[in-house]
Amino acid sequence: MKSLTEHTEGINAMCMSPDGSTVVTVSEDTTGRLWDTKTEECVGLLQGHKSYITSVWVTERYIFTSSADKTVRKWNLESGACIKTFLGHISNVNRVICSGDLVFSSSYDKTVKCWHADTGECLRTFRGHRLSVTPLLLVSDSSRGAACDLENNDDILISGSADSTAKSWGMNSNECLVTYKGHAGAVTCLAVDGKGKTLFTGSADSTIRSWDLLTGAPIKTFTGHQGAIIQIQVRSFRGIKSSVC
Repeated sequence: MKSLTEHTEGINAMCMSPDGSTVVTVSEDTTGRLWDTKTEECVGLLQGHKSYITSVWVTERYIFTSSADKTVRKWNLESGACIKTFLGHISNVNRVICSGDLVFSSSYDKTVKCWHADTGECLRTFRGHRLSVTPLLLVSDSSRGAACDLENNDDILISGSADSTAKSWGMNSNECLVTYKGHAGAVTCLAVDGKGKTLFTGSADSTIRSWDLLTGAPIKTFTGHQGAIIQIQVRSFRGIKSSVC
């Protein structure tokens, strides 16, 4: 076992590249670092954010990071060079996820934004939460990824908020489809079953709740934890992992 100690402050998130060759870590020290999984050496440094980095997402060629400096940045996975800065949020960006040509970000400014991954253009802004938004989950046809033709896109975006609710959004409009109400604390994490029909939400109220994804009808409340739920992962009985956030 080896300790990788190059960061000078706490590590907020990490993500592995799809081919498993690189792990990217992001930190309170405002930087990201790339680590070779075979040699366990630091092979790249992401510099440019003006405040701490809150989350990271890695695709086959690119890295996306979100930061308390109100921006999302796109980086080249091979070189570590910053390619694009996404500007538009007016407060800390809490989370970034990516699917196909679309990037989604959540913020302390109570909004979720959808961006074109290549141009950095803001395509949608989803408004409706009353407090900060953090977890995001895209329910889509995984065989094609999220389509840039938003008018004909039937994917569903789920967001969780400090206002104790989760919301679902249609890609073909800025409208909220369903609000999932019932938690007594911030919604901190999201997951969906393998069929894309049941939503699971974890909360600072120490419970996990399940919901009908399309109607918002509550199904079950899971109790037993004595503190906030940090993450959920759902597996089928055959051990196939579903979406997790």
